[in-house]
Amino acid sequence: MAVLAPHPAQNEGSLPCVGGRVPVPMRSWLPLLVLATTSCTPVEPPTSSAPPPSVEQPPVLEAEPEPQAELAPAPVSEAALALAAIPWRWRSPRPAGELEYWIPMPVSIASGSTVIEASEHEPSGVRVTRKDAGRERWSVILGERRSNSAALARVGDAVLVAHYHGIATGTEVARLDLETGKVLWNHPLRGVGPVGHSKYHNAVELEIEAGVLQVYGLEAFGAYVERVDVERGETLEHAMVPAELAGLRWHFPERAPGRMAGGLTIDDGAGGWLSIEGRPARVVHRPARGEGFSLPLGRDPGSCGIGDGLVRDGVAYLVHACSITSGAEVYAISLRDGTVRWQGPVHGLGPIAHSAYSNDVRLEWRDGVLLVFGDEAMGDYVEAIEPSTGRTLVTKSWPVG
Repeated sequence: MAVLAPHPAQNEGSLPCVGGRVPVPMRSWLPLLVLATTSCTPVEPPTSSAPPPSVEQPPVLEAEPEPQAELAPAPVSEAALALAAIPWRWRSPRPAGELEYWIPMPVSIASGSTVIEASEHEPSGVRVTRKDAGRERWSVILGERRSNSAALARVGDAVLVAHYHGIATGTEVARLDLETGKVLWNHPLRGVGPVGHSKYHNAVELEIEAGVLQVYGLEAFGAYVERVDVERGETLEHAMVPAELAGLRWHFPERAPGRMAGGLTIDDGAGGWLSIEGRPARVVHRPARGEGFSLPLGRDPGSCGIGDGLVRDGVAYLVHACSITSGAEVYAISLRDGTVRWQGPVHGLGPIAHSAYSNDVRLEWRDGVLLVFGDEAMGDYVEAIEPSTGRTLVTKSWPVG
């Protein structure tokens, strides 16, 4: 689990960021990711007798609830103290290597014959429309004179709209009633906090997980993840993303020397070998001295098995997949006694329906983080994993189409 980033206004200099700021080396923040496994004392914000500064509010439509003048810090909870508790995901709308923060408008989501669409409204704002079988049922304008882009999500009868400007900082999330389009609440996010800027970029993606709205933000001054209560329109948890992880790029490493075809056998670094073999598949260690071990894999992809692996500080990290289906499984195994420290599936491209398919995976160790690179028929991805716990920190994907 990773540490909850403080609000930039409270400790702006400590935040890793992009857009011209000096990034914090990955080695310096990674030990903090493990702190979530221990108890902690909530940090009380400093108090002051001086009245809070007034905040000028942007104009809003009468139909929208007025945004709060000041953002109260999210409550400190043990889950919120770690980025791994709310991993950051970014599904790039552009091919790998191109501008990943440029999201074209309009955007839409559909369920049966019902389509919710968000489009840019002239001269400013975002128009959200519901259509049933092509016929407009309602239309609402959000963020007049401050927004031109949007992201959409839906859970039950709630339509959730993140509206923002693509070249300015800040994002608001509104909940609309599915039946009437009425704005039930409008919540300004903490995001990267108040920043001054000239040239800028801003993009947002939404995801529903366990009934909670997860907002993934990518701005010129930093990336963040924020969890919002769908019923009350309140921030539950918030974390900044270290620049080194938010800026990960996809590539496909060559297999290191000592790895056989398919990556199913690797050098253990001490004159022995570690391999994935047999049906059902097992991990077998044949050390140069002493006894080895043999243990079953949690997931057996059968004869189509492919994989990759590396050894670091007496621990073997293995990724195993099937070359004709989506997904992969990652393992951390102690070479001393064969103990499986952790194992689990990658998030990768997420659930995918397919027929004919191709899949290949690689592992890489970079500045204390385990990176999984996937090359699938439906797209590419890179996933950053905290090696001592197996918790996913960041997943970035570049789907095809």
